[in-house]
Amino acid sequence: MATIDDLKKMRLAKLAKLKKLGADPYPGTIIRKQTIAKARSGGNRTGDGRARSR
Repeated sequence: MATIDDLKKMRLAKLAKLKKLGADPYPGTIIRKQTIAKARSGGNRTGDGRARSR
């Protein structure tokens, strides 16, 4: 079983990899693509009721 130090090292390595790839792992803002009302009404569904993929 991994120790807490091992887990911390793995998480920091993953964080470094994300940053190297240009991803912001902790963005200050998000881009909204739809309203909550539309999401609740199923506005992102296909005609057969399945969720539409991005």
